[in-house]
Amino acid sequence: MSGNRQPGMVLPIAVRATALQGIRRLSRRSFRYFRYALRYADGRELHEVDASEFDRLLQGHRYPADTKSVRDGAKQHTPHTGDGLWVDYPYGMPLAARAEDNPPQGSGS
Repeated sequence: MSGNRQPGMVLPIAVRATALQGIRRLSRRSFRYFRYALRYADGRELHEVDASEFDRLLQGHRYPADTKSVRDGAKQHTPHTGDGLWVDYPYGMPLAARAEDNPPQGSGS
């Protein structure tokens, strides 16, 4: 395998961001960071993808505008902490809500 330059690499059809909260060790200030989930046309999903792996899997070196629009769309549709909505590739627009994928925001027991 030749890293991220595989000619037959398949791109995902949907992306979801998860916002997490961290605390910096030295300054004790909180910060927000993201993990991603990717869904492919064959139904498989990858979860807990970090930012560098996200760039590699979406081939950010080949399609920088698509990668940026999907990342920005996923972040825009994510609450302060927790899972966001699934957005489509390459536009970053929210997908039609399915009950198991996009639970209603703010519904708590």
